[in-house]
Amino acid sequence: MEKSKFYLALGLGVLAFSIIWIALVFLTIEGDIGTYANTPRTVPFFLGCCMAILGFIFLYQAKLGFKPKDAIQGIFDNEFKNITICVVFFLVYAFFFRAFRFFDFNTSCYFSSN
Repeated sequence: MEKSKFYLALGLGVLAFSIIWIALVFLTIEGDIGTYANTPRTVPFFLGCCMAILGFIFLYQAKLGFKPKDAIQGIFDNEFKNITICVVFFLVYAFFFRAFRFFDFNTSCYFSSN
Protein backbone atom coordinates (compact mmCIF):
# COMPACT_ATOMS: atom_id res chain seq x y z
CA MET A 1 0.00 0.00 0.00
CA GLU A 2 1.17 3.49 -0.77
CA LYS A 3 0.22 6.72 0.90
CA SER A 4 -2.28 8.85 -0.95
CA LYS A 5 -1.17 12.44 -1.47
CA PHE A 6 -4.43 13.14 -3.31
CA TYR A 7 -6.61 12.18 -0.33
CA LEU A 8 -4.31 14.09 2.00
CA ALA A 9 -4.66 17.26 -0.06
CA LEU A 10 -8.39 16.71 -0.55
CA GLY A 11 -8.95 16.04 3.15
CA LEU A 12 -7.00 19.10 4.25
CA GLY A 13 -8.77 21.24 1.65
CA VAL A 14 -12.25 20.06 2.64
CA LEU A 15 -11.42 20.44 6.33
CA ALA A 16 -10.12 24.00 5.83
CA PHE A 17 -13.17 24.87 3.73
CA SER A 18 -15.51 23.50 6.41
CA ILE A 19 -13.79 25.49 9.17
CA ILE A 20 -14.08 28.68 7.12
CA TRP A 21 -17.71 27.77 6.30
CA ILE A 22 -18.62 27.30 9.97
CA ALA A 23 -16.88 30.56 10.95
CA LEU A 24 -18.73 32.47 8.22
CA VAL A 25 -22.04 30.93 9.30
CA PHE A 26 -21.59 32.34 12.79
CA LEU A 27 -20.29 35.70 11.57
CA THR A 28 -22.87 36.39 8.84
CA ILE A 29 -26.14 34.64 9.74
CA GLU A 30 -28.19 35.97 12.63
CA GLY A 31 -28.98 33.39 15.27
CA ASP A 32 -31.60 35.30 17.26
CA ILE A 33 -34.40 34.72 14.75
CA GLY A 34 -36.72 31.74 15.11
CA THR A 35 -37.17 29.24 17.88
CA TYR A 36 -34.53 27.94 20.26
CA ALA A 37 -33.31 24.96 18.22
CA ASN A 38 -34.37 26.14 14.78
CA THR A 39 -32.56 29.29 13.73
CA PRO A 40 -31.53 30.35 10.21
CA ARG A 41 -27.98 29.16 10.87
CA THR A 42 -28.99 25.60 11.86
CA VAL A 43 -28.89 24.00 8.39
CA PRO A 44 -25.71 25.77 7.18
CA PHE A 45 -23.97 24.87 10.45
CA PHE A 46 -25.02 21.23 10.06
CA LEU A 47 -23.69 21.16 6.49
CA GLY A 48 -20.39 22.64 7.69
CA CYS A 49 -20.14 19.88 10.30
CA CYS A 50 -20.88 17.29 7.60
CA MET A 51 -18.08 18.75 5.46
CA ALA A 52 -15.71 18.56 8.44
CA ILE A 53 -16.59 14.90 8.94
CA LEU A 54 -16.00 14.29 5.24
CA GLY A 55 -12.60 15.98 5.53
CA PHE A 56 -11.67 13.68 8.42
CA ILE A 57 -12.80 10.67 6.38
CA PHE A 58 -10.52 11.75 3.53
CA LEU A 59 -7.63 12.20 5.98
CA TYR A 60 -8.28 8.73 7.39
CA GLN A 61 -8.31 7.32 3.85
CA ALA A 62 -4.97 9.03 3.19
CA LYS A 63 -3.55 7.46 6.35
CA LEU A 64 -4.73 3.98 5.34
CA GLY A 65 -3.29 4.29 1.86
CA PHE A 66 -4.63 2.64 -1.27
CA LYS A 67 -3.65 0.39 -4.10
CA PRO A 68 -5.59 1.27 -7.25
CA LYS A 69 -5.93 -1.16 -10.14
CA ASP A 70 -5.03 1.54 -12.62
CA ALA A 71 -3.98 4.78 -10.94
CA ILE A 72 -4.77 7.10 -13.85
CA GLN A 73 -8.10 5.46 -14.69
CA GLY A 74 -9.22 5.56 -11.04
CA ILE A 75 -8.60 9.29 -10.81
CA PHE A 76 -10.46 10.08 -14.01
CA ASP A 77 -13.41 7.80 -13.27
CA ASN A 78 -14.09 8.54 -9.62
CA GLU A 79 -12.48 11.62 -8.17
CA PHE A 80 -13.23 14.12 -10.90
CA LYS A 81 -16.83 12.89 -11.12
CA ASN A 82 -17.25 13.19 -7.34
CA ILE A 83 -15.70 16.65 -7.21
CA THR A 84 -17.96 17.80 -10.06
CA ILE A 85 -21.04 16.45 -8.29
CA CYS A 86 -20.05 18.24 -5.05
CA VAL A 87 -19.52 21.55 -6.84
CA VAL A 88 -22.90 21.22 -8.59
CA PHE A 89 -24.65 20.46 -5.28
CA PHE A 90 -23.03 23.50 -3.62
CA LEU A 91 -24.15 25.73 -6.50
CA VAL A 92 -27.71 24.35 -6.35
CA TYR A 93 -27.67 24.85 -2.57
CA ALA A 94 -26.60 28.48 -2.99
CA PHE A 95 -29.25 29.01 -5.68
CA PHE A 96 -31.99 27.71 -3.39
CA PHE A 97 -30.78 29.95 -0.58
CA ARG A 98 -31.17 32.91 -2.90
CA ALA A 99 -34.45 31.66 -4.43
CA PHE A 100 -36.13 31.13 -1.05
CA ARG A 101 -34.81 34.48 0.21
CA PHE A 102 -32.66 33.14 3.04
CA PHE A 103 -29.98 35.59 2.02
CA ASP A 104 -30.68 38.90 0.32
CA PHE A 105 -27.91 41.34 -0.54
CA ASN A 106 -30.30 44.30 -0.85
CA THR A 107 -31.61 44.35 2.72
CA SER A 108 -30.17 44.02 6.18
CA CYS A 109 -32.76 41.44 7.29
CA TYR A 110 -32.39 37.88 6.06
CA PHE A 111 -36.14 37.19 6.00
CA SER A 112 -37.37 40.35 4.34
CA SER A 113 -40.72 40.65 2.59
CA ASN A 114 -39.44 42.87 -0.24
